[in-house]
Amino acid sequence: MSKKLILSAGLYRSGSTWQFNAIRLILKNSGVSYYSCWEQDYNPDNPAKYHLVKVHRFRKTLFNSANYVFTSFRDLDEIKVSMFRRAQLNPRPEFKNETRYNYISIYILDLLKYQSKSNYLLWFPHIKGQPKEEIKGMADVLGLDVDPRKINIELKTMKVPEEGFDPVTLLHSNHITNK
Repeated sequence: MSKKLILSAGLYRSGSTWQFNAIRLILKNSGVSYYSCWEQDYNPDNPAKYHLVKVHRFRKTLFNSANYVFTSFRDLDEIKVSMFRRAQLNPRPEFKNETRYNYISIYILDLLKYQSKSNYLLWFPHIKGQPKEEIKGMADVLGLDVDPRKINIELKTMKVPEEGFDPVTLLHSNHITNK
């Protein structure tokens, strides 16, 4: 059985974690053998048929090996506002002063590389505006039959950890900042 590598690629604060979890739940609900992780934890030797890997920065080796690339995009001004909001909650070195703006330029270049092979582009407003349609569209690209309503409920009820990081959902304690 040959594995199928799926990348969920997007800028920070662009909806890429929502997309990652939507794809993860599509795989889970379709009953296929799958493995999902963050790029640093990726093990290409995992025996699952589908490998779902979340990335922000461009990773040439993963990109060249990918069977599917799913990308997400959000208005750049909204990304900056979300970054500032998140940095106030949990300051990180890469979010200090001008780095916030350099980061946007660097990641846009990375995203353009991923989009050159993208099978699906998620637009951030659709996460709230038409999530079931987005879920169905992603499942269709993968050729998997699922109930988008069920997956949407699972996504809406997914818990953000009070502390730390969830290795399954890749959500962290201050992941969602716009409530």
